[in-house]
Amino acid sequence: MLKRVSTILTAAALTVFLQPLCHAQVSPAGSPVPDTRAQGTPSVEVTGLNATTIVHSRGQYEKIGPNLWLNTLEGGPHGTLTEIQRDEWSVYLRRTDGTEVQIDLYRKEVSQNTVEGRSVIMTVTDAIAGQHVPTPADVVTIVSDAGLFYTYDKVSWSNRFYENDLPVTYELQEVGRDQWSVYLRDDVRQVEFALDMYTNTVKQRPYNDPQNAFADAGRISGASDQFATF
Repeated sequence: MLKRVSTILTAAALTVFLQPLCHAQVSPAGSPVPDTRAQGTPSVEVTGLNATTIVHSRGQYEKIGPNLWLNTLEGGPHGTLTEIQRDEWSVYLRRTDGTEVQIDLYRKEVSQNTVEGRSVIMTVTDAIAGQHVPTPADVVTIVSDAGLFYTYDKVSWSNRFYENDLPVTYELQEVGRDQWSVYLRDDVRQVEFALDMYTNTVKQRPYNDPQNAFADAGRISGASDQFATF
């Protein structure tokens, strides 16, 4: 069996686009229970404190992870920004070049600091509160205490973790997906993984032994349909 590895994924070691996972409901018998929490939920007023997607005149800003935003302009993703502050009216971000951006939902404008002062660069046309949650059909990055699992083509995966403060990476092959999980094969360690997004659990069993039940090997703490970057 694969040895459990105590893994610490630090921002300095791994920069990943993470999305919080919804914790699933389970009936006493262990069967899936439909999540009806969204049904009949009253609309929420969007403010600078809860906005997660902000549409502007040239595209949109989307919160894709803890303190991480993606700016998408016409033609595709344009860059990531770090969230530095929020208040009732605005979200404050910093670009990778150090430029600070203020998204003001009250004035409906996006402005930035320049050498001449603050200038308005775009107008805000809409804002949404609430996180996008990836599904097993589109997930490409999963973080867990069994390491980081990621793919760039939904065929070949990598499992990256730290052991004795040194990075270790194993290559895996995707062998299937269903409505709950992504299934991977590790030929080197001779194990198969089930990345179960319903129970938020990494499961494993001996390689090529379908009669053997999957056993828990770690807890999933985040997942994304955005590619991991290092």
